[in-house]
Amino acid sequence: MLFSSLRTLSFRGPSVASRAFSTSPVARAAEVKSLGVIGAGQMGLGIALVAAQKAGVPVTLVDTSQGSIDKGLKFADKLLEKDVAKERLTRDAADIVRSRITPTLKMDDLSSVDFVIEAVPEIPDLKTGIFSKLAQIAPKHAILATNTSSISITKIAAATTTDPKDLQAASRVISTHFMNPVPIQKGVEIIAGLQTSQETIDTSLKLMERMGKVSSVSADSPGFLANRILMPYINEAVICLETGVGGREDIDNIMKNGTNVPMGPLTLADFIGLDTCLSIMNVLHQETGDSKYRPSGLLKRMVDAGWKGRKAGKDRRTSNQTTRQDYNYLRSTLIKPPNMSKQLQLTLSTSLVLAEQLQSAFSAPPSDTSSPTGDLSAKDALPLLSAAATELKSQVTKLSLLAITSPFTHTAVTSVVATLNESILPSLVTAALLVTPSMHTKAFRAEVEVQVKTALREVRDLLKEVQTVAGKKDAATSQSELSQAEKDSVMVAAGRVWDVCDTSVDIAAKGVVGYVVRRVEEWRDLVRDAVEEIEEWDPDEEGDEFFDEIMSDKGDDDDDDNDDDDGENESNAALHEQKKTSVRILKPVAQIYPAIVKHRLGSVPELSSSLASKLELLMQNLQHIPGLIDEVAGALYEENTEKCVQYLVRVRSCANKVMQSVELSWTADESSKEDKFTAWSRTWLKVMDEVSKPVLDSGNSK
Repeated sequence: MLFSSLRTLSFRGPSVASRAFSTSPVARAAEVKSLGVIGAGQMGLGIALVAAQKAGVPVTLVDTSQGSIDKGLKFADKLLEKDVAKERLTRDAADIVRSRITPTLKMDDLSSVDFVIEAVPEIPDLKTGIFSKLAQIAPKHAILATNTSSISITKIAAATTTDPKDLQAASRVISTHFMNPVPIQKGVEIIAGLQTSQETIDTSLKLMERMGKVSSVSADSPGFLANRILMPYINEAVICLETGVGGREDIDNIMKNGTNVPMGPLTLADFIGLDTCLSIMNVLHQETGDSKYRPSGLLKRMVDAGWKGRKAGKDRRTSNQTTRQDYNYLRSTLIKPPNMSKQLQLTLSTSLVLAEQLQSAFSAPPSDTSSPTGDLSAKDALPLLSAAATELKSQVTKLSLLAITSPFTHTAVTSVVATLNESILPSLVTAALLVTPSMHTKAFRAEVEVQVKTALREVRDLLKEVQTVAGKKDAATSQSELSQAEKDSVMVAAGRVWDVCDTSVDIAAKGVVGYVVRRVEEWRDLVRDAVEEIEEWDPDEEGDEFFDEIMSDKGDDDDDDNDDDDGENESNAALHEQKKTSVRILKPVAQIYPAIVKHRLGSVPELSSSLASKLELLMQNLQHIPGLIDEVAGALYEENTEKCVQYLVRVRSCANKVMQSVELSWTADESSKEDKFTAWSRTWLKVMDEVSKPVLDSGNSK
């Protein structure tokens, strides 16, 4: 049953973090005497070198390219020579470290290692393919670690077997995400998947300690900790460069000198590799569905152009990659896209900044005393919201069509964006700020705020798409036609703005009362479904077949069975009675929702502060009841009659408050003549007193 399933669903056992630092003697760290590293790139080589030098273990370094291995080992030699020159290592010690690293092109050479760390590019299929092979090649005791910076560990672990129940290999999969550059940065993230065993966690933590690393534990969530924080920071820096908020040096300098980081975000992206940054942002965006993780258009274009940063190499003519000088030139010039007019660029940049700044208008608590503009008041809020949302949809439609239609007209696009900046977006925010808690209720104010903030975010995303298009299209050339995918991207972004505009217009048209009606009807459905499920529930059928089958196999003494049956029958009889009592109380409670919608919310006068306060209180109590009924159902399924009684008493109290608050019409006072609903509500209160008397008596006796 639904409620029963929900009540019993829970996370068994401690969290990943608590497991990682468990002091339980059950799981013990295994000793790592040899290490395998897959990937001889920047990360893999760094891991191999640190393991050989700090942990003193022999390392088998695997790569599919002899060129990559040669390049990596040459870099290792360079680092060791530097340590010798600075007297951090003796010549003999450096030679010993170097001798511990054995290169190979064969993954089969990992058949005798105790611990494997995969450090290949951030491509899901590549990583899962490697782990599928590792499960067959590596020893049955070997820990299989990945250096992934964003891909699910649970998903990687699942690739080690075709049978989800077979955890022999999957339980040994974990992430040891090293920070770059590995020889310098001490940090490492430890991420366990659902299948990861405690011994795997303990062994990994112990090895990281031997390698001189400081471990931080993260949940298996997209991006984990480091990149969930770092990559949006880098992406936003690229957006600032792209939209003209600041120049390359200005962006890096303010972060270095203002926040005391060792390098600015653009220099850091250059060091990490723009392709890696883009890959991680794509994973974050795809896995979370959150637009704040959408990669910058400039970041995409630079990777498409092959401009990937320092790690890519320095001879563009032979490797099709960028030199440092060329890369800096590209970043400094892409602030002014070649096919975009200066006026359009400035207008788009202004609009992007404005949309972001307008979001901050909601950071302060809503005011009931002041108006955002001198001539407008709270009563103007909803008409202004409707007008602004309608006009926004119209201008967005025009903007999207101008963006995807040839020839691209800079002046026309500039005009539309300027209209958004000068009137529509400010009007939309003004309308939301005019919606005050005292005149419209806190809940309605929050609903409008969510819609307007969503509109600003979606408009900002659309403007980024237009900016990308403007950088490519040119009215004077025929070589800049958009692909269908690029057109679709613009229209999808426009569609999201249309959706929020339609919702805003609908909210404004229905007003506070319409919003309250919608919420009350939602709670009505929850209450009705819960009561029906309790009514259909039969304690006699709960698990009978399962237990009967077990007992028939045991062949226990018949007399014992009869004694057990007698006790079970008594228990079930009590449950049946408690269920009947619960239904007798809950059915009248379910009736109040449609009655209030029809007889009270259908005749609400013009809103005032006192009426808004009454509606706020009404919603709070009506919203509380479904959760309490859920608790009643849970107590019944748990056969906890005492707990059931406690929640029934709270349901009754909440429902009584609701009926007392709407007993009289909105405009009536205590001396007014009662209407039909007043008479009905008083009858309802008497019925509720009668049906809940056994519960109250039971509660008092306890």
